[in-house]
Amino acid sequence: MIVVCLVVAAGCDVAQQDVDHITCTDLCRCIGGLPSSQMKCEAGCTAQLAPVPDACAQCVAETTSSCTTMISDCIPLCTPQPTPLQGEP
Repeated sequence: MIVVCLVVAAGCDVAQQDVDHITCTDLCRCIGGLPSSQMKCEAGCTAQLAPVPDACAQCVAETTSSCTTMISDCIPLCTPQPTPLQGEP
């Protein structure tokens, strides 16, 4: 059901906060392990990724049935890239 909501979110006005929460919840379900670890993961995920990029949210929504696929395909899209210092290529 979350998958449908997130996929539909691409065409509707859904609050970014909701997209962030759903995406981080699904990611952390795959990588968090125990419920207490998942809660810590979600808090860290939201703090680091918000606002979640559209490509990340879409990838997570499309791969919720396979944690292996989600981790291999989506983590690179969801991980913030370092910003080069001014003057560096």
